Amino acid sequence: MRRLAALTAVLAALAGCATYQSTYRRTRLDGREVVWAYHDRFQVTRDGKVLAEQGDWEGLPSALACVPAARLHAERAVANDSAGRTYFWTGNAILIAGYVAAAVIIAANPHDDQHIGIGLASAGVGSLVGLPLVLWGIDTRTRADMTAIDAVNVFNDERASCPAGPPVR
Repeated sequence: MRRLAALTAVLAALAGCATYQSTYRRTRLDGREVVWAYHDRFQVTRDGKVLAEQGDWEGLPSALACVPAARLHAERAVANDSAGRTYFWTGNAILIAGYVAAAVIIAANPHDDQHIGIGLASAGVGSLVGLPLVLWGIDTRTRADMTAIDAVNVFNDERASCPAGPPVR
């Protein structure tokens, strides 16, 4: 019961955080620097153009290609984001399948204890397999975001090796 209350509190807090909208853009930078912006999610920008953003880091490796360590971090961010999305949606599908199977099995013969037991078991298995996958997916995508931040930081620290771009005004 405590876990359910804790999960409800976390979901309510996340829902509250998702409703707040803000924006931020830095104004002075050199032409090679990539910077963070925020428009309802984190964005990596250069020259005012969005190169990649939270939930879609695909453009980050090519944007940071001239610094090998940064490109490696960016590639990991892309891989983790993709894997996390797969875990998350697979877990949700298994959860839903378990509950749907339970409903169908129990509805087929609601007065038979064996059907009820099998239905509850399928819901339990769906929960035991699906929920950890959902949580693993959320964790993996969060790690992808942290890795993307590391990639940008490494790039900006070592960008002197990159070809110079025009200064941004």
